[in-house]
Amino acid sequence: MANESYQQVIYLIFDGNIDRLLEIKNLREILKDKDSKGCTVLIAVAKVSCPHKRYSRCIEHILKLGADPAAVDCNGDTAAHVAARCGNLRILALLPFEAKFLTNGENCTPLMEAVRNCRFRCAKHLLHLFRQKRYFHRKKELLNIRNKKGKTALALAKDSHHNGNIVQEMVEIISNEAILSLSGDGKLRGLAKKSQFEKMKRLAIEGNYTELQLVVTRVNCDLPDETGRTVLSWAAESDIKPLEKKQQTLHALIQVGDPTAADVNGETSLHFAALRSKMHAVKLLVEEGVPVNISDSEGQTPVMWAATSPSQVASTVLTMVSMGADCTMVDSEGRTALVLSKSSALNPALSTLMQTSSGVEDALRYSHLASSGLFQVFNICDYEDKSRYDQRVGSSSDVNALRKMATELSCEIEVFENQGHKEMKKQLKTLAKDSMRLEKHGWLICVIMAHGNNGKIVVPDGKELQIKEIVDQFNSYHCSALQHKPKVFIIQACRGERMDVQRPTDFGPSGDSSYSPVESDILIFYSATEGYASYRGNTEEEVSPFIQTLCKVITEYHRTEHLADMLTI
Repeated sequence: MANESYQQVIYLIFDGNIDRLLEIKNLREILKDKDSKGCTVLIAVAKVSCPHKRYSRCIEHILKLGADPAAVDCNGDTAAHVAARCGNLRILALLPFEAKFLTNGENCTPLMEAVRNCRFRCAKHLLHLFRQKRYFHRKKELLNIRNKKGKTALALAKDSHHNGNIVQEMVEIISNEAILSLSGDGKLRGLAKKSQFEKMKRLAIEGNYTELQLVVTRVNCDLPDETGRTVLSWAAESDIKPLEKKQQTLHALIQVGDPTAADVNGETSLHFAALRSKMHAVKLLVEEGVPVNISDSEGQTPVMWAATSPSQVASTVLTMVSMGADCTMVDSEGRTALVLSKSSALNPALSTLMQTSSGVEDALRYSHLASSGLFQVFNICDYEDKSRYDQRVGSSSDVNALRKMATELSCEIEVFENQGHKEMKKQLKTLAKDSMRLEKHGWLICVIMAHGNNGKIVVPDGKELQIKEIVDQFNSYHCSALQHKPKVFIIQACRGERMDVQRPTDFGPSGDSSYSPVESDILIFYSATEGYASYRGNTEEEVSPFIQTLCKVITEYHRTEHLADMLTI
């Protein structure tokens, strides 16, 4: 019978807390427990699809530990039945093929459950599996399974009591898949609406979102060409510009389609996007339920394809690792992503990661290299007369240097000028609570340039704000979206009044060391040692040597060195 540990594991999975899950020593035993309705952990979590990006990692982990996909509850339902009934594509896509066509107490398959409940994505996912060479020979057998009332999935669709248009769409989708055949040369035959497919493909590759959305429907959006590739597959790898057009195009196709659909060789849209280093498409596909470690017929995962990419291989692979890609997986010939790589861009640091990482722990150490960071810059340079602090001239050049560095790193950057005490606190608090935004980023760097003293920074009216108060906004308690992600605070301000050279200073904060860990995954880097002033320029042409040197070093070494090492170069 389920106990407190059983419930705790379920909560951790829904929270995407893979790190806590890894720490549970008796997890194998807990995965065998059942609640009063006979549900295992896997069945229980299949009832609700969680949007947390680490949810899929948690499911992958419990499956590796032995969570049984064939286990049944009191109704004879497996996790696949529950997932299909509830529209949980994330779990359904992660389950092994055989588990997706088991029958329950009513002799219904998960496909039948998806059809009866009009779960189009799950129904399509299951139907599209038969386009692959490795599964095609099972198609007739499995599609003709009948429930206890003698109904096949197609018959259930025709007998549905749902809206007439919905019923017709489901019937047409099943019928289109049923007539597909596979020729001796490995090409699909019996393709429906070829001209419609070609038109949608052309519009998608052109990024003509306006016309595409007028043509694409739930029935035709996943139609394949003779190799099994869908319009989404072609759009995911294309060079649609500007990026906004590509976003609109992909969303138009994913909204009504199956993002997990693969061609005859099991190659998905995620494989093609990874190969071409189309990171926006990669992130969107994973967010929409495509397993980041999904393998083709040769056992090759998208990160293996990314490793063979002719360009941007390091940043692409690292970004995918930070999303959960496992670089230790091997293909059918026993090759890892590193072995498959033909690019010298896989530097020593990346090579070490790919040889040892499971995609969970080491990814955090190297995630600063991925192009998914967020810069928040607070520049306070104009001080009111009543504050008795001088103006911080020259800081605009430092801001420009930070902007240039962020562009080089392909990161998002926001600059806030001369914010007061309340404004700054509000901005930081708002950011810390913006989970949807922070989930998209792999790390945060917060740069604060101001006057300061004794562990504080000074705002324009002379009021002081504790640095600890700023940092605490982003600890795991207040900002769960950045939990286990690097958070770096760079403080350009003084830490005392002692002087080495007579130059204008930013009297400011005290700390324990030049960069000192405060809480988990938090790093504070100061421009001066404890008790000393921080140097800056005294004209608009002069700049902060600290900020300028920092920007230069990170820009030059960010692809090959760890951040902590760069700070000590």
